[in-house]
Amino acid sequence: MATDVQSSVGAGGSRPEPGDGVRYVTRQPILDMHSKVHAYELLFSSGPQTAFSGDREMAARTLLDSTVLFGLEKLTCGMPGFVKCTAEMLAGTLVEMLPPAMTVL
Repeated sequence: MATDVQSSVGAGGSRPEPGDGVRYVTRQPILDMHSKVHAYELLFSSGPQTAFSGDREMAARTLLDSTVLFGLEKLTCGMPGFVKCTAEMLAGTLVEMLPPAMTVL
């Protein structure tokens, strides 16, 4: 199946700016004692840099939105997903949309 993939480099060779609608969701493998993937920690970044610097509440909301939008199973290849949440997010209803059998908050 072919899909259209938009380049991360815009006209003139510039990269997308944070907040321009581009979301970066990455997964960090969590390994067991035998170096086998046990689960993935899902991480959000507002740009292609590896270190996060920004509003943690917004990052947690965006990560949860993306997880609900794309599906936790798809993002983690069917493995459990570790998702960072703020206290406010835990008290809200958005986390209830995540599959409890596959989610560690």
